[in-house]
Amino acid sequence: MPYEPTLPPSVPEPPTVAIPGASRTVYQAHTYQAPPPPPPSRPSGPVPGRFLVRYGIINALLALVLGVGVSVLNVFVGRGAIPLSTVTIRALDLVVEVARYAVPSLAIIGTIAMVGGWWRARAALAGEAEERRAKLPLTMRGGLIGHLLLSLNLAGSLTFGAAVGSSARVFDYSTSHECNWGTGRPTVCAFTLTNQPESTVTLRWTGVSRPGGATFQPSSGTVAPGETSQRIVVTGGYACPIVFAFRDDDQDIEIDYRFDGRCS
Repeated sequence: MPYEPTLPPSVPEPPTVAIPGASRTVYQAHTYQAPPPPPPSRPSGPVPGRFLVRYGIINALLALVLGVGVSVLNVFVGRGAIPLSTVTIRALDLVVEVARYAVPSLAIIGTIAMVGGWWRARAALAGEAEERRAKLPLTMRGGLIGHLLLSLNLAGSLTFGAAVGSSARVFDYSTSHECNWGTGRPTVCAFTLTNQPESTVTLRWTGVSRPGGATFQPSSGTVAPGETSQRIVVTGGYACPIVFAFRDDDQDIEIDYRFDGRCS
């Protein structure tokens, strides 16, 4: 009895081809397909360079927070919102001095770490799939926005370190005055200026009046912290009201007194 090959029920019946001249023999055509290749293996574990990028971001944020904090503190001190004492002044000096060097240092370290992490990641992932690289942080991928933000942070931190004073700028002073005037006599006032010991600014003043015309004797002077000026005699003429001012243009400081005693 001729042998007729059969397939298991689970396998679909392949097409058969009848061969002329063969009455009993049947040849079956089978199509074989190679299995698909396995997907490329992807490395497991953290993305190369990610630690450096995170370390750099932390340093950059610390530089930003410290710089803004010291700037706000100086604003509060300048407006008198913080009571001044010898201990307070020394503490402010220390904070500003530390921030002056810490802010640029943190920014530079952060920039080096972030650029190093970005370079390492690009080198390690150069041959991997695009979706793998898409998971990287923006700065790590070398994106334009990431580089721009990094450059702004570095430039701002270096500017802060160069511009901030080596000590907290505090000017605390007191004045005393005595004025005389009369019919047919010009206004004459005598002033003394005291630069309090808590100050960190040396006053280098020049006398001016508004309206002009007053004469100061002496016309300028210097008062260091803890010192009191010599007696300053101002002859203001007959204008009323008139403002006598002691200006330090280099440090944008002014002590003024408005006289209106002879206006009534």
